[in-house]
Amino acid sequence: MKIKKIGYYWIKTKTYRDLIDYIIKDIKGLKEDIVILVNQEKLKININPNINDVNIKEYTNKNAILTTLIQLGYLAYDSKNSSIYIPNKELIKEFEIVTEGDKYEAIYI
Repeated sequence: MKIKKIGYYWIKTKTYRDLIDYIIKDIKGLKEDIVILVNQEKLKININPNINDVNIKEYTNKNAILTTLIQLGYLAYDSKNSSIYIPNKELIKEFEIVTEGDKYEAIYI
């Protein structure tokens, strides 16, 4: 606490960066879905309960990526409506930066 600055540094983890790369590459329309979530809407999905921290480099399925984002806490799941949403303002801001594209690099410099 010498600097007296509190931040949320978990967004700079390798897993997060790998998942964000999928959004940037717009795998199966993932970026469009994230934009919907950034606008604070819920999105209906079929989560994949069999995803268990597998090698994310091998994901080819949008629902697998979204399920992993739920498991890691970047997205929340509403079981009553089978829908997902971004659970807090800090994450909305981060996903907003990612979906704007060129600003993404600034996060990791």
